[in-house]
Amino acid sequence: MSNDQNRKKLRLPNYDYSQTGCYYVTLCTYKHKHLFGSIQNGKMLLNTFGRLTEQVWIGLKYHNMLALHDYVIMPNHIH
Repeated sequence: MSNDQNRKKLRLPNYDYSQTGCYYVTLCTYKHKHLFGSIQNGKMLLNTFGRLTEQVWIGLKYHNMLALHDYVIMPNHIH
């Protein structure tokens, strides 16, 4: 079985995800590599790629019908 077949299904059955609503999104890096920076003394320090990722994420608010709320960038994922 591939990893896709082993993954837990996170979507609600029969729910129309194209409708307006507030959605919680998590984006993970491939193989959970620490691409966005590191945590030092309890604080996340973004590296160049992490800062670029943050700029792109913030830029999403300029797309029609999309509003962003709180977010956090971790070494290998974004919430």
